[in-house]
Amino acid sequence: MLSIVERHLARTGIPATRFGLDAANDRSLVRTLRGGRELRPDLERRVRAFIAASDPHRVVRDPNLRLARALAERAHAPIALVDSLSREWLSPTFLGHRHRIRFEAGAAAAARMCAGWEEHAFMLIGHIVVDLGIAGWSDGIVTVEALTVVLA
Repeated sequence: MLSIVERHLARTGIPATRFGLDAANDRSLVRTLRGGRELRPDLERRVRAFIAASDPHRVVRDPNLRLARALAERAHAPIALVDSLSREWLSPTFLGHRHRIRFEAGAAAAARMCAGWEEHAFMLIGHIVVDLGIAGWSDGIVTVEALTVVLA
């Protein structure tokens, strides 16, 4: 944890006491980490979430259209993007995006698009797909929902 905090301090220039107050309401947090303190799991999650949410040098680009393109390429047939939505997602330890992507596709193309998702590593710059599934399928419209997480 100390190395993550030190990198954040170096990137942002925030004084250690200010960071401790803002992240954990503890101005001596960094000093005690430097002295070997181990954080309780709940406090570590809070500190990690604070860093993820406040780091001005961390550019998080939404991978929504790259994911839609990667899914469509798996169909190996004409498939049309109907629409796609994405929103930022944050947990105590991760930062990412939730996606809802709708395609117009025939049954065979949709089946090819979905085949082997469990083993496929989607190449999205700076992100990894951690959850992916069919949310709906009617009248030739396939709705895919996904969760991507920013790689540290």
